[in-house]
This record gives sequence, C-alpha cells and structure tokens, in this order.
Amino acid sequence: MARPKKNNADYFSHDSDMRNDPKLKAVRSKYGLAGYAVWNIMLETITDSDGFEYELTDINRELLAGDIGIEVDILNSMIDYFVKVNLFQLNGIFIYSNEHKNRLKNVVDNRKKAKEWAERKKEKNRKKLVSTVKNPQDKEFLPSKISLNGVSTVETQQSKVKESKVKESKVNINIKNINIPEKNRNENLSRILSQMSLDAKDKKIFLNAEYKPFVLNSSNLKRAINFSLWFKSNILSDNLNPSTKQLQNWVSDYITLVDKKNKSSKMIADVCKWAKNNEFWSKQLNSASKLLRKDKDKYLYIDILSSKMKADNNYANQLETVEAPENVL
Repeated sequence: MARPKKNNADYFSHDSDMRNDPKLKAVRSKYGLAGYAVWNIMLETITDSDGFEYELTDINRELLAGDIGIEVDILNSMIDYFVKVNLFQLNGIFIYSNEHKNRLKNVVDNRKKAKEWAERKKEKNRKKLVSTVKNPQDKEFLPSKISLNGVSTVETQQSKVKESKVKESKVNINIKNINIPEKNRNENLSRILSQMSLDAKDKKIFLNAEYKPFVLNSSNLKRAINFSLWFKSNILSDNLNPSTKQLQNWVSDYITLVDKKNKSSKMIADVCKWAKNNEFWSKQLNSASKLLRKDKDKYLYIDILSSKMKADNNYANQLETVEAPENVL
C-alpha cells in the first residue's frame, strides 16, 4: 500500500517577539493570556491539518473547545475576533492563515523537490536497468532466463565475485509496465465517454484526468462519471462551484467506495439525497470526497451519514425530494 501523501507539517517557527504583534496585543487585551494560548493552539491545529486549513464544523468546534478546556461559546467568540483582526481568514467553513501558509511554503516546496528528485532517480535507474536487459554490452549482462509471466531474472558476473557474501544477485523486471503509451492506458476512458450523452465540455473534464489503473479498469467507471456530475447538479449547494480537479477526484472516490469499500451505488445515492435535505448535513457535505474521509474515531463519513439517515424516521420521504437517475443508482 502506497504511503499517503503528506499535506501538512510537523512544526512551525515561533518568533521570539510574536506576542508584540499589534493584532496579538489586541487579543491579549481582550481575552488575556487565554486568548494568546488559544491562538497558538489553533496554529498548531491548522499546521497539522490537510492543506493548512481546518474545517470549522459544529462538531470540530465542540471537540476543539473540549481539548482546550473552555466553553464552545468562548471559543467561537475568540475565533470571530481572530478573523476580525485578520489573524485568520475564512473560506466557507475552513479557517486558515495566509501568513502562516507563507511561512510553511518552504516546508512544502522542499518536500516537493525531494519527492521529484526521488522519482527522477527511480526513473533513471529503471531506464538504465531496462537498457541493460534489452541492449547488453557484455555477455555477463545477458539474461540467464526469461519466464513466461513477463518477469526476467538476470544473474550478473558481480554476484560470482561476491559469492562469499551473497550467493546470487537477481533483478526482477516487470516487462508489462515498460513504455506503455498514454493513449492505451486511457483507451477504456475514451471509449466510455464516447458512449455517454455528455456535452463536449463535460467530456473534456474527464478525458484530461490522470487516473490510476484501478479507476480506468473499473466496471463502474461510467457510473462514477455520472455520479460526479449528478452530485454537482443535485447535491451541492447552489453557491458552491466545484473545480475541474474536484469533479475528476469524485470519480476516483466513487470507484474507491464501490470497488474497495463495498458500498452499493444505491447506498451512496441515498446518503447524498438524505444529507441534501438535512439542515445540518447539507452544509457539511460540501464535497463528494467527504464521503470517503474519516472522523477522529476513524469512521468513514458515508457510514456515519448512513447511520444517521436510518435513525431518521422521515428519511424515506426525504429521499423522494431529490431525483437520482438510473445511471447513478
């Protein structure tokens, strides 16, 4: 299993005279040292959050207040004041600090450069290895055996020199993953899009996406594309306009839910329709990707929503108010 992409930080710099910032002096004047402490705790929370933005849901506010040890009304008052004096900024229900993001830019950039360097090195080694197998310059590099499953086993002369330490040296090469044209990898996606009644703009959104093999090879790819567009048109609030990247990601998230998490297409659609008609959850479900996220207790939000939906005695009537076409169900 691949290591999850890290999009936060483990630390941040703390200036020795930070307390003398005029905005923080105003905080200390209004709330005392408690305000200064809460400000620093929120910086820590944001630093640990994905993209350095913390989701200020009602539940997260309660949890944060409990963690700090203050009443949630006091926390809300402080947050409002932090935003008022421009220590924090808001994007919908996400809170962040532009100044803090700028401070952490070097951390993100250095991490990105290290990853790119590692990938370049890996690709260079792969090409060198493939070149050795395909165009050996010396007999000692000739493959000793090529098995029927596409895996080549190469024994080098070097292994004989170091026989006292290592009995033999073998390198496995998966021939199937070498030099596969991009157009072949997207052949299934192109074929499915050509069969769908979508306008050219929508087709272009998904055709230009970079999907992993498990997405491109899924039998639910067509349904996933329909779900992404349906969620945008029927579930999202009118004031929200998802980006092209979000629409593309919702296809991957849907296939992950169905193929890997064993969630039925009907369950996914029902949960979305119920949330749309729920006063609280209609504001929380601002992205289809949230269905795949986990709360602090490691429960998937789709399971949390399903449980709350089933506990709602009126949920059957609510489902009828939002239409879901057959190509989504």
